[in-house]
Amino acid sequence: MTKLHDHFQPIETPIATSATTARDHLLPGRHCLLEANHCDLAILNSPDLIEAAMRDAINAYHATLIELVVNAFQPQGVTAVALLAESHMSIHTWPELNYAAIDAFTCGSVDAPGMCRFLAKRMGAKNITTTVTHRGPAATQTNEISK
Repeated sequence: MTKLHDHFQPIETPIATSATTARDHLLPGRHCLLEANHCDLAILNSPDLIEAAMRDAINAYHATLIELVVNAFQPQGVTAVALLAESHMSIHTWPELNYAAIDAFTCGSVDAPGMCRFLAKRMGAKNITTTVTHRGPAATQTNEISK
């Protein structure tokens, strides 16, 4: 049986403190939260287009898809969640607000922020805010926030 931690390959990320050790530089992954505003209404409400965008992002960033679940809500909105060997990715849409909440948590060399930005672009987002948090016992540094 595969242990959960067997899938987590540490990434090396410098931490800006003077009291760090070599072990402090090893972090199991990054968690990206992306706020996508002013998106394309038709895309936000299409489970087929969102599923295709999720699959394309996973393939483009060389992640390993285990399972993808997509659900359309009534009267509108879509949620899609991808279980990855490297962790997960999800998107939740509110077409009435032209908004999507996107997140990806990945370990190893898979680029969580890149996957989130890829999805935001496919949603037609005109404005995004991204927060990236390093995860793991050594994750004591501040978050990276970009607009």
